[in-house]
Amino acid sequence: MTSGVGKFAVFALALLASWLVGLNVPRTWTVERVTLDAQTDAAGQPYYVSAGKRVSFEAVPIEEARLHPAKIRGTTEAPPITEEF
Repeated sequence: MTSGVGKFAVFALALLASWLVGLNVPRTWTVERVTLDAQTDAAGQPYYVSAGKRVSFEAVPIEEARLHPAKIRGTTEAPPITEEF
């Protein structure tokens, strides 16, 4: 076996093994905290600036947050939402 074929065989086996592990290991969900420079407009609606554009959002108190770390810790199911402010 040439050196290139042997390296490819090792790579292919590693790829297959990682795919099998991915099928059998439950997903872990985490919450990431990002600090925003939030402001309010004249109507009192909060917004932040991203890529030069104003992005409005609805603020959720941490006690009511669906993405609270304590609520998703240890779960293997996907959270119902992907972002929350």
